[in-house]
Amino acid sequence: MAPLFLFWTALCLVMLPFVADLASFGLAASGLAALAGYAWVSRRRRRLGEAEVDRTWLEVLNRTRHDWLNHLQVLSGYGKLHQYGKMERYIQRVMEQAACESRLCHLGYPPLTRYLLACAAERGNMVVDVSVCADFSLERLTLSAADVCRVVQAVVETYRDAATGDGAVPNTLTLILENGDGRLHVRTRFAGRLDEAAFRKGLQRLARLLRALDGVLVDGTGEKEAERGKVRVSLVS
Repeated sequence: MAPLFLFWTALCLVMLPFVADLASFGLAASGLAALAGYAWVSRRRRRLGEAEVDRTWLEVLNRTRHDWLNHLQVLSGYGKLHQYGKMERYIQRVMEQAACESRLCHLGYPPLTRYLLACAAERGNMVVDVSVCADFSLERLTLSAADVCRVVQAVVETYRDAATGDGAVPNTLTLILENGDGRLHVRTRFAGRLDEAAFRKGLQRLARLLRALDGVLVDGTGEKEAERGKVRVSLVS
């Protein structure tokens, strides 16, 4: 729409010196008003988008703070009970989690990092446990970073749209990102309850997206893995 508004405004302004009547002024004014209106709407949409990003990040930070306070309480409890073996194992687990979060922060594509951190922080009907392998790198993939983000979002939303339950015992989705030979490999493991009809529809949408990106969906039903392709999504039961 912006090019049309710009063209209309420019045309009115060019015609203005040659047609000195009220109609020409009206056309020019209407073009400028339309351009100003479009600019206002664009700014409004941008502010709303920024507000949504800010809200998401505040939720992520709040959840992260809450999780670390829980870790400290657990470690303090083990220390008071002199259960140093359990304390050491728990510290190791926390360090592995911190290393994974560090890899998320260094993916090199902020939209994907924001999405994965938000997924990991959410505590609704479905908890997403994100794991990025140590050698994972977007630069090694033949798939663009934007398409990687599209695939990851499609995988998560396929499960989220089909997850059922009241949230008292949340469903858990484990999402593992790997790369090999330039190909993205997304592995999932789900524990919980799914609406089978909704899940099948979601898988159909996911399969279409993967085919468009030269990829394949391996759902554990005996489908042969593609010899080549830019992306593979494996659903592990």
